[in-house]
Amino acid sequence: MAFVQNVSLKEIADLCDTLGLLVDRMMEPNSLAMVVGITKNVIFSKLASKVLSEVELQHPIQKIIHNAAFLYTVETGDDSKVFLLLFKGIMNGIEDMLRDSNEIEVRRTILKQIAFFKSFIPDIFRNILNTYALFSYVNFCSPPKELEGLILTFFDSKFSANISKKLSSLIYSFLSHSISNSSQAIHALEYFISNFDAFCTKAIAPLSESRILEGFLLHKKLSPLFKHNKLVYFLVILNLPCKSDDAIWTTNGDSFSEKMEHLWDNVDKILKQLKHFEISLILTENGVSIDFESLCLQNDILIISRVSKEDIENILHLLNISPLNNLHDSVDPKNIGYLESLTSHGVGGTSFTHLKAFVNNHVYLVPHHILLCAPLEEVLKDYYSECLNCLKAVKQWLQPNNKQFFHEEKIQNHFEKDCNWLLNYSKPNMTFERNLHNYASGIAFPFGLFEFALRNILVQFYSEKLLSVKKLCDILDSALLTVIHKLWNTPKSMIVEEKDYLEFQKKVKCKIDVPIEPASNKENLLLRVLQLVEQLIKIDAILSIK
Repeated sequence: MAFVQNVSLKEIADLCDTLGLLVDRMMEPNSLAMVVGITKNVIFSKLASKVLSEVELQHPIQKIIHNAAFLYTVETGDDSKVFLLLFKGIMNGIEDMLRDSNEIEVRRTILKQIAFFKSFIPDIFRNILNTYALFSYVNFCSPPKELEGLILTFFDSKFSANISKKLSSLIYSFLSHSISNSSQAIHALEYFISNFDAFCTKAIAPLSESRILEGFLLHKKLSPLFKHNKLVYFLVILNLPCKSDDAIWTTNGDSFSEKMEHLWDNVDKILKQLKHFEISLILTENGVSIDFESLCLQNDILIISRVSKEDIENILHLLNISPLNNLHDSVDPKNIGYLESLTSHGVGGTSFTHLKAFVNNHVYLVPHHILLCAPLEEVLKDYYSECLNCLKAVKQWLQPNNKQFFHEEKIQNHFEKDCNWLLNYSKPNMTFERNLHNYASGIAFPFGLFEFALRNILVQFYSEKLLSVKKLCDILDSALLTVIHKLWNTPKSMIVEEKDYLEFQKKVKCKIDVPIEPASNKENLLLRVLQLVEQLIKIDAILSIK
């Protein structure tokens, strides 16, 4: 049976307000939310996404809002606090319009103005970037202060100071040591994000046990019987005998015992040939038979079996070697990998095998691995997901070199009196023309100042160009004012009076050394919020089928 339930704009605004209030009090630097969630666990968190995941959402409208916020977090790595706060502010402004206009007129007006406004967003952002954003060159061989500031800003909004400092140090160290070619930084980050399981191993232990290891880390215990020299030559073989009678059909002989004897004679010959190549390690995804593993050890060859597919593919890709399909394939130099060392690590009662590899000097990625620790499984999941989200945020920060950049001169012209400190803050180490091809470029806003910049630009925007979107701009202005107020715990009256961007930036800079966040995140934020508002305003009824 189908039921149709009419939904008023006032009801939609009230539902939005309810969700918005969940994060309203989580904006202050030291605030934590305590939630008794649907899993019946008591959750303490600064993460809006974590809180929302524990809230049982009954109404379809709330589920739409939650899904939109979740999608924003997945795309950008940013938490949904500001997303929900900005969205709540806009919906409150729309609700205020209902006092003077009927609902049909309000829906029509807002939809029309949003559609018109969205077409000008690229121009608005170009103006903001050219006027307010910080421009920095990013050389990962000597990472800039801006990278450290962006990572610290990211974690500071999600965890306590001690945890934020440790996680920031881990990710900063991982990126600065792993990316050897700055021109390939965006490509490297895309690879990290797609294969994060192969770069981050989790362990139940104090966070202080976390570290960055050069090379690869496998969730395997190293055999105590294995003896090796400093240099280890190894192969990746995709298919190995899993049972003692595997591949008997390929051998000669009439009886079962003759076949088995012939099989292991052949295997022993092949292993002796591998030993001639000084191969002392074989990696494989498969399980292997005890007989085969024993025969390998007799030939001083260690088998590490059941290595995850992600780890195997990562090792092959980063070391630029090719696997053998089976034991009978001939060995070429392209199949052989080189390890500087092969050691065992124990953390929190779990054993790992550490492979420190030799790499080509011309590779764009130097293999490094994050050993991430937390005292509880649930906490470890949060650390892991936010480390991945941080990589997404760094990727959002970087822009391809073929994009149009703004220069120091534009900032100089706009701030004639007091811009020396800002220029020093964002000044590249080397000249633009000579070194652009060696660098990825990062464009960022000081934390919380995008909203300040957007408010200033919007005033100019609707006063000089488009009075037809004045109502939407007024609503945005009020919503942005609320966001700034919550981000910096600053009275709204003081923010309204504050007109000078540089002066305001000096005031907030004292709270975080280099407080910046990706510019592209902010464009995505505004677009996603406006798209969600559009979607909800179009809903005037819900069809339920039971």
